[in-house]
Amino acid sequence: MEVDDIKLRKCFFIITIILSFLFVLLINNNCTAEDLEGIHFIGEPSYNLINTITKNNKVIGKSYEINITLHNDGKTKSEILIVNLSDEDDSLHHETFLEPDETQTITFTWSTVKIKNQRIVIRFYPKDLEAVRNKFNSGSVSFTIEMNDNDGLTATSTPGFEAILSLLALLVLILYKKSKIKK
Repeated sequence: MEVDDIKLRKCFFIITIILSFLFVLLINNNCTAEDLEGIHFIGEPSYNLINTITKNNKVIGKSYEINITLHNDGKTKSEILIVNLSDEDDSLHHETFLEPDETQTITFTWSTVKIKNQRIVIRFYPKDLEAVRNKFNSGSVSFTIEMNDNDGLTATSTPGFEAILSLLALLVLILYKKSKIKK
């Protein structure tokens, strides 16, 4: 009986390995190297002061040119994307798409009458509201324009924000893949 017990355990072990292998294949049935590629930001946003509005020797507004660079490292043309720049009061939109391996710089002209530090958030996402947003077609970056009454400005990034957003997008992608498996 001991020999039969050992054979049974070996059989169970082999069946467990085979089922585990099949489970991994089932989860990753459509996952290829291309799936790991997509649209992403290149570097940090850049900006330049282009106009200072003064009245009675007092600064009452400023205009900036803000540039962001996106890259498509996928092998297919991206869907139509909305690139959105927003502050606490307003937002600007730009519509675009990227060809495979294309890098594109998008320029916004942003103005403010508030001479205080301003947090700017730039996002991109699919124009099609029914498209599933994920880390391959969506992203976000934020930075702060530090202002004073003269023409100097500096910016600081908000580290960690992008990592949290990426983890959230990965979780959504995993849940989406699992829901496709159940169907």
